[in-house]
Amino acid sequence: MKEKYEKHSHDVTKEIGKYCLDLSKLVFGGSILSAVMQEDLPSFWIILVGGSVVIALATAGFLLIKK
Repeated sequence: MKEKYEKHSHDVTKEIGKYCLDLSKLVFGGSILSAVMQEDLPSFWIILVGGSVVIALATAGFLLIKK
């Protein structure tokens, strides 16, 4: 029974990692589109915050998949 639980736990962790990678792609696209559309915020801040979030989500995603 314990082996089945450990396998299921590993699958959930891997799926959460994939979800983090998907979110990082969406944030990347959103920040690029916002910078191009020239919203109220300066492009520098959009790229800086968006890039930071992308790096954090991608790192978390890769670590969860590797685990």
